[in-house]
Amino acid sequence: MTGFARLLRNQARLYTGLWLWLRRTTDRDSREQRPLTATRGVLALPMAFLAATLIEVVVLHLVIPWAWLSITLAVVSVWSLVFLFAAVVADIAYPHYVTGREVVLRRSGRVVARIPFDRIATVAESRRYNQTATAFADNRLFLAGPDGTTADLTLRCPVTVHIDSLLPSGRIAAETTRISLSLDDPASLRAALNPPNTAGIVPNTPAVPDSAPNTVPTADIQPSR
Repeated sequence: MTGFARLLRNQARLYTGLWLWLRRTTDRDSREQRPLTATRGVLALPMAFLAATLIEVVVLHLVIPWAWLSITLAVVSVWSLVFLFAAVVADIAYPHYVTGREVVLRRSGRVVARIPFDRIATVAESRRYNQTATAFADNRLFLAGPDGTTADLTLRCPVTVHIDSLLPSGRIAAETTRISLSLDDPASLRAALNPPNTAGIVPNTPAVPDSAPNTVPTADIQPSR
C-alpha cells in the first residue's frame, strides 16, 4: 500500500471514529468483544482548543476587512479543530477489547498487540504518571492517557508489539512482558479475563469438587502499594 493510500485509510478511520463517538458507541460493543474504555482526561485538550478557536474566529471576523479571507480562515480553523477531535477521540471509539481467548490492545484504531489469556500472569491496579502518551521505555510498553496509566499487565512470555507512525520517533517494534495501560476501570480487565459462570449445573453431570484445579487461565489483580 502506497503512502498516500495509507494516509487516506487513516483519515477515514479517524473520521469514522469521530462519528462513532458522536453516537456514543464504539466499534466493539458486543457480547463477544468487550471494550475496555479509557476516556478519563481525553477531552481536556480538544475542549481547550475549541474555546481558543471560537475566540479566534470572532477576532478574525472583526479584524480582517475582507469577508472572503475571514471566511476562509474560519473554515480552516474549524476543519483543524474537527481533525483534532477525530484524532483525540479515536482511542475512545476504538478501545482495547477482550474476546473469548485474547486481549487486543489498540492505538487510534490500529492493533498494537494480541495477548492470549494463557500468557497473562498478573493484572495489577497501578498508577503511573511518568508517561502521558504512547512510549516504550525500560522494556515496558506504555499505552498511556493524559492522566498516565492505571493498570499493569505482566506476561509469562513476551509478545510482539507494533506501533506505526508518520514520524520515525513514534514507531515502536519490540517484544515485552510488561505493559501499562490507561483504563477507566482496571478491575474490568480482570472481570473480562475471568467471567462468572452463569450457565449453571448441567443435569446428570457430577459436580466438580472444590479442590479440583481450575483449568481456565486466570489473571491475578493486585492493588498498588
